[in-house]
Amino acid sequence: MKRSITVTTALLILSGSSLLRAGDNPAHEHFIASDGVKIHYLVMGHGTPVVLIHGYVAFAEWNWFINGIAEALAANHRVIALDVRGHGLSDKPHDPAKYGPRLWQDVIELMDHLGIQRAHVHGYSMGGKIVTQLLSHHPERLITASYGGSGVREVDPKRIAEVPKDKLGPDPKEAEAIAKKSQGALSRSPGSPGPGRRSQEFSVA
Repeated sequence: MKRSITVTTALLILSGSSLLRAGDNPAHEHFIASDGVKIHYLVMGHGTPVVLIHGYVAFAEWNWFINGIAEALAANHRVIALDVRGHGLSDKPHDPAKYGPRLWQDVIELMDHLGIQRAHVHGYSMGGKIVTQLLSHHPERLITASYGGSGVREVDPKRIAEVPKDKLGPDPKEAEAIAKKSQGALSRSPGSPGPGRRSQEFSVA
């Protein structure tokens, strides 16, 4: 059965033009997944939920908050960004069985924990692989799905020809956002991902 999937490539389309009030900060929370692993997440703003999933060897605060992405989205949306297990302030189990499908299942369990039936979901790199698994297993829970640094390959030659070429170089606003956020640098460093703070490859199949 064919599913209609809306895949966007620019999260800031969702953010609108308004800005957060000065002093607004994300709330740091956690929940316990069904297999006993503690998952850390941040929440900011109000409105239609947007779930953000970071990339490998990153963590939510670094991937989404220090660069201003979450702040822009939170002007009109409820932003939820989790530290994928093995990353950031979430638990880092040593058992490989605690990874794999558990990565996308944590997202569903987090949505259930927060009483969110449907959300816009965006994943960067490894997070994009998790988004693909969510689309495969629970498409009904996603309003839209979008990717950064990853995605589902287009196979229709006509559509491939319609895709505009990527512009080279950094986003013109990147340096400005980093400079702004560096003034309020992170007060802690969650550390590197993986069991025993060592990097490891994850399978999200």
